[in-house]
Amino acid sequence: MNFAKRITPKQFLPADWDQAWALGWFRMRQTLFTTHFLEFERQFYSAVWLRVGLPTLAPDKTFLELKKRNRRFRVEFAAVEPSGPDAVHEELYQRYRRSLAFEPADTLHDLLFGQEEQTHFSTWEVNLYDGEKLIASGSFDLGEKAAAGITSYYDPLYHKHSLGKYLIYCKMEWCRDRGFDWFYPGYAAPGQPRFDYKWAMGASTLEYLDLFGGAWRPRDRSIAPPDPLQAMRERLTALVSLLEGRGFQPRLLHFLHLDINLNPQVQGVGLFDFPVFIDCFPSPEKPPALVAVFDPRDGRYYLLVCRTVYQFEALPDAPGTPLVFASDLLLIERVLFAGEEAQVAASSCYTVRLQEPL
Repeated sequence: MNFAKRITPKQFLPADWDQAWALGWFRMRQTLFTTHFLEFERQFYSAVWLRVGLPTLAPDKTFLELKKRNRRFRVEFAAVEPSGPDAVHEELYQRYRRSLAFEPADTLHDLLFGQEEQTHFSTWEVNLYDGEKLIASGSFDLGEKAAAGITSYYDPLYHKHSLGKYLIYCKMEWCRDRGFDWFYPGYAAPGQPRFDYKWAMGASTLEYLDLFGGAWRPRDRSIAPPDPLQAMRERLTALVSLLEGRGFQPRLLHFLHLDINLNPQVQGVGLFDFPVFIDCFPSPEKPPALVAVFDPRDGRYYLLVCRTVYQFEALPDAPGTPLVFASDLLLIERVLFAGEEAQVAASSCYTVRLQEPL
């Protein structure tokens, strides 16, 4: 039932990368991961994976404007050396890193290679020069008929040139001209402005991975972006109302450790990682024992018996954030109910309360 997973690929062929990206997997150093939910400073978001169809992709107004604005800069493409980025690229990355309001990887080598000395990926870079000076660079991985963007960074002195966005357009154009079918730019996060630019890039052929059913669907710009987390909140709020009508006092909580399964130390354990859940029978002395969740992948409610496998020191509440559960890591012991109707889920919860000593 996990949403976040991580694997270390070995001897992948180019077609294997294409398949992994199509399933919503992405690069993290020298591993592949997938996730569908994010947390930044105790605010929670959906991660909606995107891809751009390349064969019919034409330069849009933004790309044409960026080309004109940056026409004096020289664009070059090259394969990244198996040993990793050179000192010039590392120094540029450090200047870019110091300009950010958030904390990226400490070094470019760490971002791409982690602790490994060699790479599993076929990585290329697009380099932008002002005269002989390297002012921007972006890394991307190649498969057989698809490519995935990894990172873009630039000299902060050139921030008015929108070089990060320009590099992504350059990557897509280069891949299109070499016969690739898809470019995967990563995820967007509805409600988080930091990722909003991705909805507009390659918008004419943009698709998103629909969490319900796992199919890629064209992005309809006439409606709001898909937001599985919001759908989960709405369905669980309806269940909370039904439980309150039966005299219970359930708590709707967001789970701070929703990305725990990306931690190599627990890889393969399969810890609970739903981003939002109901503590059906909350107790001040005990962690949640009976948990209700809604899974947008199959449109069903679940009642889960959970137990604590690790307990953290208490964290203070943060003003202006949702109610957050942060004290425990949980493991699902068994499923007591699965069904599509909130009314039936509430009835099952009531039955459990009468019969199950939790």
